[in-house]
Amino acid sequence: MTISITSQTQGATTRGFQEAYNLDRIRAGDSVLMEGHQGEAVRQVQERLIALGYLPEGSNDGKLGPQTRGAIESYQADQGLVVDGKVGRDTSAKLFAPDAEATEVSEVEPATTPTPEAPIVDEYVTSDDAAQRDLAADAFAQEDWDSEILDSPETRGELATRKVETLQAVEAAAATLSPEDRNEVQRLTEELRGLYDGFGGWYLTNSGVAADGARANELEGRVIDLLRGDA
Repeated sequence: MTISITSQTQGATTRGFQEAYNLDRIRAGDSVLMEGHQGEAVRQVQERLIALGYLPEGSNDGKLGPQTRGAIESYQADQGLVVDGKVGRDTSAKLFAPDAEATEVSEVEPATTPTPEAPIVDEYVTSDDAAQRDLAADAFAQEDWDSEILDSPETRGELATRKVETLQAVEAAAATLSPEDRNEVQRLTEELRGLYDGFGGWYLTNSGVAADGARANELEGRVIDLLRGDA
């Protein structure tokens, strides 16, 4: 069954995901920024780190990757904070304090996450992480690939565009999963991107587009199950 949504509903879903990680919630201790997250809150953290001399100019791309994580760890070491590369209540309080000043940057090797022999679930699951994954899963489940959508390149292309946008939230949420599940989500989303790229073009047969639509529904369902912990 297809669940139709308007652009207004889609926008509200995206805003809800982004608002879960705004600076006010982080300062209140309700959210934590970590590697893999992206958005305006990450950009503001990067701009503060640039101002304090921990990041080079022009690195405020809104994506919390290895470089930004290393800068956060250096700042945390200099401030006597727990060095974990994440921005939570304590780190954000220091980072955005009016009297925060640049200091000599410490050389801190980026923390590495050992690959466990079996997934250590408790290491990856917090209430904030679960809420992030639920928001991403809900956004991904809004629409499916039914015969009406698959009927023309225009409708396929429009839905593919919306799905690609939602993948950003899915991939950020997957960063909070165990290594095994995170790698599986990455594998599934890579195949989905290939399908989305093809949906905007013409198919030689109806059976071909129907098969791709069924495959996309299957892969999206598996991603949603992984995010919700139902896999």
